[in-house]
Amino acid sequence: DFSKEEDFVDDYCFNECYLYPVCPQCASANFLTQKSFKIRDKSKCRLQKLITLYSAEVQARRLVKNPERYDEATKYNLINSIKKIKETYLCEFAEYFEK
Repeated sequence: DFSKEEDFVDDYCFNECYLYPVCPQCASANFLTQKSFKIRDKSKCRLQKLITLYSAEVQARRLVKNPERYDEATKYNLINSIKKIKETYLCEFAEYFEK
């Protein structure tokens, strides 16, 4: 029954992952690999975190370069989102940064 939303929500991702609302996923691929529409294939999670970190950095640079492009509420939300993404995922990739 495709009308039941709860059959497509991965509870672990929903409760544990900050990226859940924007994380791309394919229900068909989930079914092929997990035998369930509900359980997401987590093989791409690390890559998605890295893409999100990069996107957050690009957005931060845009914000610094042209702060007048954004109203105060948008700036506030962007800054908080960027901080949360970096706080949550940057440590996972720390080994790749110069010390």
